[in-house]
Amino acid sequence: MQTARPILIACALLIAAGAAVAKPVKTLDDGRAGAVEFESLTFPMGSGPVSGLNVADHDAKPVVVSGKVTIPKGAGRVPAVILLHGCSGITPVQTMWAYELDRLKIATFVVDAFDGRGIRELCTARQRLNGLSLVADAYRALDLLATHPRIDRTHIALMGFSMGGRTALWASYARFRTRWSRPDDAQFAAYLPFYPAVSWLRIRGDDDVGTRPIRIFQGAADDWTPLGPIDGYVTRLRNAGHGNISLIAYEGAHHGFDNPRGAYPSARYADAANPSRCIFVEQANGELLEAETGRPASLDLPCLSRGATTGYHPQAYEKALVDVKAFLSEVFGQSFK
Repeated sequence: MQTARPILIACALLIAAGAAVAKPVKTLDDGRAGAVEFESLTFPMGSGPVSGLNVADHDAKPVVVSGKVTIPKGAGRVPAVILLHGCSGITPVQTMWAYELDRLKIATFVVDAFDGRGIRELCTARQRLNGLSLVADAYRALDLLATHPRIDRTHIALMGFSMGGRTALWASYARFRTRWSRPDDAQFAAYLPFYPAVSWLRIRGDDDVGTRPIRIFQGAADDWTPLGPIDGYVTRLRNAGHGNISLIAYEGAHHGFDNPRGAYPSARYADAANPSRCIFVEQANGELLEAETGRPASLDLPCLSRGATTGYHPQAYEKALVDVKAFLSEVFGQSFK
């Protein structure tokens, strides 16, 4: 696999992902691919940046979200990866990963959590979305994709980036897995969080990740979702006997190191809401409190700042391509050329 991809490819994929879609569907048993819409839930926000994780489904509002299904050419069933975007929405990160996975004969489902909810971006925290809504999207997407006649429903992985990486990690927790998935339903075969936005969050049940493999891909120079707390979390779980979770760190790589939009090594996203110096702990009632002060999570806490470094790192991206291919080969039990 090669790094030098024409940005025009990503642009074309972005246009296709945002194309007009039909009415929401409940099954893909007709074998369709391309743009689809499906039903999910939007949960109400609490006071904090990510709160209300114990809100009941009946308190949520129905919503229609969209995505793009890509099925490799050929016959027979294939494995699949569901892709979840970050706080900027669909970017070349998701479209280029979908392109690379298609080259491996792996189907993809790129989910757009924003368009149906009227959200442009969450990076600046001027708009907000309960993280529970995103986990609901992931499981609704899994249920839908598993109905496709070309998809091996036992081999569907979940891959997410930043905010989507957090969702991919949370989806592994029994707390959410048992909420939206019955034993006879399709289950995620593996989880691939990229630089997940969890450094500053401690939610209940984060140590019950089940047995399906989790591989975290993280830039060592990330100052938005720093490596240290994520490495500490992985170490805590491994020491507790969870050998299914591991971390790969890429030296010199910042947040979004796999975004090919531009050849710059790093750039400052000056307006990004950056809670990397905070630790928010979820209480029994679902409220998030800042650990040091005991204050409810909010945007006016002293630990929260503005600005984060992002940037494409070609060496890290190339290595991540190899690492993802090796991990999925192991998970799906087949060799990818």
